[in-house]
Amino acid sequence: MSARKSTHVDPNLARMETSVPPVTGPADPRESLAKRLVDSGHLRSQAAIDAFRTTDRHAFLPGVDLESAYKEDAIPIKYDEHGEMISCISAPSIVATQLEQLGARAGHKLLEAGAATGYNAALLGKIVLPGGQVWTLDVDPDLVAGASRNLARAGVGNATATLADGAAGLPEHAPYDRIIFTVGAGDVPVKILDQLAPGGRLVLPMRIRGSVSRSFAFERDGDT
Repeated sequence: MSARKSTHVDPNLARMETSVPPVTGPADPRESLAKRLVDSGHLRSQAAIDAFRTTDRHAFLPGVDLESAYKEDAIPIKYDEHGEMISCISAPSIVATQLEQLGARAGHKLLEAGAATGYNAALLGKIVLPGGQVWTLDVDPDLVAGASRNLARAGVGNATATLADGAAGLPEHAPYDRIIFTVGAGDVPVKILDQLAPGGRLVLPMRIRGSVSRSFAFERDGDT
């Protein structure tokens, strides 16, 4: 396998649910967000641009005001019993960077570790149309239930949220053309490698020094 190092730091990840109506019109925040990410160089491929333009980020962040939902911020979405944040939705630039690293295409079969709110899975579901399928995993049943509701309300019929450990993958649907982790890791999860198709790509945030993380892309060469 070969690895490519990203120049982007601290890919924090996301989680939650939705029930907010879409926003359209001259001040459509989806269009503004996509343009900002294109102008900054984070978003380049047309399929990813179109996905950002047509997916309501605010709908996956109930209780968050419209302006905040589209800012360049990571937004906390779940806390533990002590009030410590245990989950957040990544800043848009981090999401865009990982999608571009992944390079998913129409017809691809894709696995995501870290279901979060379902927003990433919604973007990915649109990118792999027509013919593609996305499975997004999480160990938190509340997040999986929320992501499932959000995806259903958003009309994303080719993305499925499943209760499972992302590090173990989902072997029953393997091999996958692309696998993406939205949660950091200290090393490449061994069980995932056998689920990646020959020529497939794995995108994974890895801790490289203390709390510093970078997003790496790994490609599987041939049948190795």
